[in-house]
Amino acid sequence: PLSVLRQGMTRYPQVLKNVVVDDKDATVNEESVQKVVESCGKALEGRGRVLLRKSGTEPVLRVMSEADTVEEAEKAVNTMIAAIENAGHLIEVKKSARH
Repeated sequence: PLSVLRQGMTRYPQVLKNVVVDDKDATVNEESVQKVVESCGKALEGRGRVLLRKSGTEPVLRVMSEADTVEEAEKAVNTMIAAIENAGHLIEVKKSARH
């Protein structure tokens, strides 16, 4: 049953921001951005995760983190967005969602 499967699952707070960029592929492939995403992921290893994903329908990247606390997740997302901005690809941060 689902109740048994759920016992081994830990739910983490999640923060998601949609970021408008000038070029999704160039941003995702930017070495400096990749390094920051990797660093954020390692910092949360075993306690959460990060994700930088291209939208299939908009010029947007989905920047997401799950962590032990909302504050940690927010910090990881903001760090990744800062890397996108420093790389010169950021146009606008559209939305913020917490789950």
